[in-house]
Amino acid sequence: MKIRDTKDLCELVRGDSAPIFVHAGGTKSVLDVRDASDVSGIELCDISVLTGIAEYEPSEYTMTAAAGTPIAELQSALREHGQYLPFDPLLVEAGATVGGTVASNAAGPGRLRHGGVRDFVLGIRFVDGLGHLGTQGAKVVKNAAGFDFSKLMVGSLGSLGCLTEVTFKVFPKPPNYRTVLVHQLDLRASEALLHSLLRTRTELLAVDLHSVEIGSSGRQWTLAIQIGGPDAGLDERAANLRSWARARTVSDHDVELLADTADAAFWNRTRELNWVDTRRVALKVPMTIPRFVELEKMSVFSEFDRVFSATQQLLVSLPLGETERVDEALMQLGLTGQLMRRGSARKSARVILGQRHGGMLLDRVRQALDPNSRFVQPC
Repeated sequence: MKIRDTKDLCELVRGDSAPIFVHAGGTKSVLDVRDASDVSGIELCDISVLTGIAEYEPSEYTMTAAAGTPIAELQSALREHGQYLPFDPLLVEAGATVGGTVASNAAGPGRLRHGGVRDFVLGIRFVDGLGHLGTQGAKVVKNAAGFDFSKLMVGSLGSLGCLTEVTFKVFPKPPNYRTVLVHQLDLRASEALLHSLLRTRTELLAVDLHSVEIGSSGRQWTLAIQIGGPDAGLDERAANLRSWARARTVSDHDVELLADTADAAFWNRTRELNWVDTRRVALKVPMTIPRFVELEKMSVFSEFDRVFSATQQLLVSLPLGETERVDEALMQLGLTGQLMRRGSARKSARVILGQRHGGMLLDRVRQALDPNSRFVQPC
């Protein structure tokens, strides 16, 4: 069912139909039930008509948009005023929308300096499980009234209600970027370099570790370090960072500098998940550096491509048939993973792998917001 407006959505929720699955852009395809073998017990609700930027105040650094609005539309409007969404949303070129980005907590490597999705959500409008349209938060940056309920919707995967509108805090965008790549690192050297880098006074925008396959001899790692700012002084900062990296590697040839289009292309490949083969699925796992090193020692991950961000997030590309083994490995470490996207593979029966969180508290929140279980719960 493709609704016409929020009134239609409220009426659908109040009705006696099957549990409702809300969708729009469809970019997080593993989370999508539309191509599952059996959707007979689910009401599909397309909210892509809920689109458009409702309010944008560049001087106040706030923007309000409907949930079905493509993130690319927000970025285009922000770019005209030299502003951006610092949490660095994923899958923008693929068509990611405001609601899907918030519901899946889809932040990219650029969140290192300023924080993730929940740090930039100021307010929301949503339809709860009783078909009521509610408002939480505010459209201003300085607001400390009551419980910040809007943060509950970040990462909720549509299980607590349907977002219809979101207000974001936005920031000035760095006009230029430079990236230093440190190649041919083993895991031990990568960990040491990463720890050393994060203790420096260098103002960093993004820091990632990319696994690199080197044939039968195994894998190595590339450390990617991004900085940004005005032209004045940026090249000098990049040169200093490059010298810092060269002093800690075996050969000068292990360090590379990217600028302008090369810099943009490198990070775009990461955030668009273009490195994930069409026969594989993408898995997102929040974790710290020590847990990442611990996980890397487990053989189940040795053959998979992966990117670890210093923003404490691991992205893994794995065959759909390996999800059970990965589920067990994450469970052993007490970690939780969320499948994000698949290529040509069929939908997985599981969306959440590893440790489940929330327990009784989450159950009570769901009972309050969706007592009749009108929205499909992630499995």
